[in-house]
Amino acid sequence: MNTNQLIEKYLKQYFEPHSDFSIFEQYLETQYLKKQKAISRLYNGDQVQDLNTYFTNYEIKQMNNDKILYFCDNNKPYFVYGELVNLFVQLKNIQSLTIKYFKST
Repeated sequence: MNTNQLIEKYLKQYFEPHSDFSIFEQYLETQYLKKQKAISRLYNGDQVQDLNTYFTNYEIKQMNNDKILYFCDNNKPYFVYGELVNLFVQLKNIQSLTIKYFKST
């Protein structure tokens, strides 16, 4: 994960419960913060006014067509042999999902 991806991931998490980004303005450009906030709101299912202010038509089309399968951060990183495995995922634009699991012997 590069630095930009790390910052975007952090901001996505931050903008879920918060809307004020003034604490970041001394480090990041305001327009960048507004765009990241808009992305976070869109992926959480919220409405964003004036999308063309933040995104090009191509970016809007791309976001509408993106298929995303995201493994949530609250999943356990490791499991013990024989332990029941539960995985939490977020899906976007995926109509059906086939899951194959394999048992080790």
